[in-house]
Amino acid sequence: MNEKTRTQIEEMKKQTIGVEVEMNNIDRSRAAKVAAEFFGTGRYESTAHRNGYSTWSAWDSQGREWKFQKDVSISGPDSEKCELVTPILTYADMETLQELIRRLRRAGAKSDSTRGCGVHIHIGAKGHTPQTLRNLANIMASHESLLAEALNLDHYR
Repeated sequence: MNEKTRTQIEEMKKQTIGVEVEMNNIDRSRAAKVAAEFFGTGRYESTAHRNGYSTWSAWDSQGREWKFQKDVSISGPDSEKCELVTPILTYADMETLQELIRRLRRAGAKSDSTRGCGVHIHIGAKGHTPQTLRNLANIMASHESLLAEALNLDHYR
């Protein structure tokens, strides 16, 4: 790996992201409970009065709120339409996110294109210029078909 690539990777690791993972086959309160138990805080509650979307939230040990919201685009009964909305994450949080997803799956959550489920990743703007945003958009566009195939995405989404 050359120095330029190494520098680019290190800069990417400084990027902040927000992730939304759509799932069904688990209700939002159960998903929040699974998260609170995983985080070791045991803290979860309905926050629909504040967040809308029939939201249940769980808090991690850093006090960050992880939301489980209703998303009408997901297939299945309304009670099981569940979208995980993360707080702002960094590269250091990736293992936490991965393990939480594993625990939700063990608790019954399902997420695939046949269920109308997808994943959205929001990229933080800090450190970007118009040129770097253009580069990012071009990279994603040039690899869109590979990403869609690898993730088995529904072409209607």
